[in-house]
Amino acid sequence: MRFVKLRSGREKKPVIRRTLIGFALLALVSCSRSDSVIVVGSKNFTESVLLGELLAQQIEHRTDLRVERRLNLGGTFLCH
Repeated sequence: MRFVKLRSGREKKPVIRRTLIGFALLALVSCSRSDSVIVVGSKNFTESVLLGELLAQQIEHRTDLRVERRLNLGGTFLCH
């Protein structure tokens, strides 16, 4: 992993950690819907697809919710 030094000498958190936190928050927001389906999407590069699949499997394993996978969506604009 690559870290970026800030001016104060502290290291910036890796991008992967922020991505996982974003996926987790997305999953929590999706749970507030009335139906019991969570949609997990990802961009079209390998790391993003793997993280999306891991998140979908964890949600299915730990809850009784159904997960709809929308992987390989393309760029940032499509994913948002």
